[in-house]
Amino acid sequence: LIGIVPQAGFSVAPLFIGGLNAAGVLLGVIAVLSGIALTFLANGALVCAVAQQYSGRAVNVVKCYRWAWHRGISMLGVSVLVVLAGLSSSLLIVILIGIPLFFWVLVILFFAIDVVIIEGKGPIGALNRSKALIRGSWWRVFGIGIVFTLLMVGITIVGGITFDIILLFSPL
Repeated sequence: LIGIVPQAGFSVAPLFIGGLNAAGVLLGVIAVLSGIALTFLANGALVCAVAQQYSGRAVNVVKCYRWAWHRGISMLGVSVLVVLAGLSSSLLIVILIGIPLFFWVLVILFFAIDVVIIEGKGPIGALNRSKALIRGSWWRVFGIGIVFTLLMVGITIVGGITFDIILLFSPL
């Protein structure tokens, strides 16, 4: 459920943009931006849900989104730092050493958002803690990251198709 919520903005956008008038384009842009914001919150809410499940508590979707909302500024700071680190390392992809460096940086920063949500650390503290968490387990975390990414892509595709089917049969 948490992974499907952000699809609303992305799935509704083509309905607005289809008219190609100024209002339709504006509504389409707003729908896409809301989809991006909801995806951002859904990532934090998903981390919270996993933490609740792992600790033996019942998962509450509303509580997870509320928790992610309260950690939003720190998640945004971490996300900006992760994007900057990813961009700077991806610039080196043009040379052979850049490819492994890019993946090394990605894996090191893999748990940064999780640290913000679960431990409540700020952006710099989250990056340092993420690096400490993967120390000695880089390959294992890399494999888990690939599986996690494939699962999220699958959930996103299924959620998007489901929402599109619902919209197909709705009065819109």
